Amino acid sequence: MAPSPSRQPEPQYRQMELNPQAADGDIHSPANVNRQVAAAARQIELLEAQKKALEEVNQQKDSFLSDLNETGLKLHNTIRRMDKELESMQKEQNEIQEACECFRKHIQILSALNPQHWAKDTLQERLRDAIPKLERAENDYREALAHGRRFHHTDILRKIKRSNESPFSREQLGQHFMDGIAFHLPLALFLLIAWLIYLIFR
Repeated sequence: MAPSPSRQPEPQYRQMELNPQAADGDIHSPANVNRQVAAAARQIELLEAQKKALEEVNQQKDSFLSDLNETGLKLHNTIRRMDKELESMQKEQNEIQEACECFRKHIQILSALNPQHWAKDTLQERLRDAIPKLERAENDYREALAHGRRFHHTDILRKIKRSNESPFSREQLGQHFMDGIAFHLPLALFLLIAWLIYLIFR
């Protein structure tokens, strides 16, 4: 009897085919599935957190852009108004300086006249030369006051009263007149009654 040949071991792939659990490496085991589910849940939570954080950042960015535009617009408009105000103030300052220089020149001219030292024989000639200078000074003074009353940033010229203006307003004059009547009317009536009595009984 011939000796039976020794049994060769089955190939590994054959064992894996016969034992699917071994072939999958326990990948479908309940523990492994639970781990995979837990890992997937953590990944989903991480993605949701990242999505939420990105949405919050985008909201903050939108809010920042809105505040940036609003603040920039307010600053721009305010700067424009400030520039106009500064320009107006500078214009009034220049006009006041011009008026001040004009007044200084008139003072120098008028101070140099010295009418108290004019000789009698040149009096008429001196007057003919001095009167226009005085008139020019008066005209410039009145024009400066009239123009200065339109200033918005200073009332330096509005506080100066014209020489031909009454120190009392129309209302004040009317009030003084009525006060005078109230004071003198009883006295006038008393004198009138006394005069009538005198005419009747004389």
